[in-house]
Amino acid sequence: MRAKITKRVVDGAEPRAATYLVRDTEVKGFVLVVTPAGAKSYAVDYRVGSGRGSPKRRLTIGKHGSPWTPEMARAYAKRLLAEVAAGRDPAVARQADRKALTFDELIHLYLAEGVTHKKPSTLKADRGRIEHHLRPLLGKLRADRVTRADVERMRNAVTAGKTAQKIEAGEKRPSGSMAKGGKGVAAQCVMLVSAIFAFAIERGLCTDNPARGTGAQGRALSIRGGNRPARRGTGRRNTKDREFLPVSGDQVVAADRVPSRRDRQSALGVC
Repeated sequence: MRAKITKRVVDGAEPRAATYLVRDTEVKGFVLVVTPAGAKSYAVDYRVGSGRGSPKRRLTIGKHGSPWTPEMARAYAKRLLAEVAAGRDPAVARQADRKALTFDELIHLYLAEGVTHKKPSTLKADRGRIEHHLRPLLGKLRADRVTRADVERMRNAVTAGKTAQKIEAGEKRPSGSMAKGGKGVAAQCVMLVSAIFAFAIERGLCTDNPARGTGAQGRALSIRGGNRPARRGTGRRNTKDREFLPVSGDQVVAADRVPSRRDRQSALGVC
């Protein structure tokens, strides 16, 4: 059956005794697959290589319904067919995507093999940041495709408190510490992401560290001032403008007071 695949055509496609196809008249290779059970899905038929002897393949785009409308599926089919025209096989790329390590899986590996040098208290804090902030915001992404923009979005979300634990009206506060947001926590999360990717690079799992250059490494940072160097302290306590001092390793620590000159020299290893 051949027709331009529209919502009316899809809705009117009744199940038959065997699976059949509705071939789109606008985009060659774009098809609607209708099963005897009435399931409807969009797919692309194509040949790997050139010539009639090259093998045929069918790649499923998705089932009809949100988010796949005929228009969206047709647009995606055009993208896949463009890859085929360029000599690439989208089915092979999809298999590679399925086998690729997600950031969540990289976290598991890091916690199993990359934290033996850390103190129990540091590891406990890291696990809290991972569970409350990193997994929800980055866990589903392919580890080798996490970008600096992804890390910055994570940092901004943590800063805004989107992953902070909240207590609803009438609920009892859970025992122990609660996950909080804010710029300090966000900076520590960026440092942890950097440490995880440094581990991945050592293992040959990634080639780049997307957490580098996101404004949380390399120097003392002023929370209010973003990437500006930390101001000289006045010795007065200022909880609205807490500062972070670099320490050994990929970590930062918060100072409940504006650091003195001696604090700064100690943190930077200056005698």
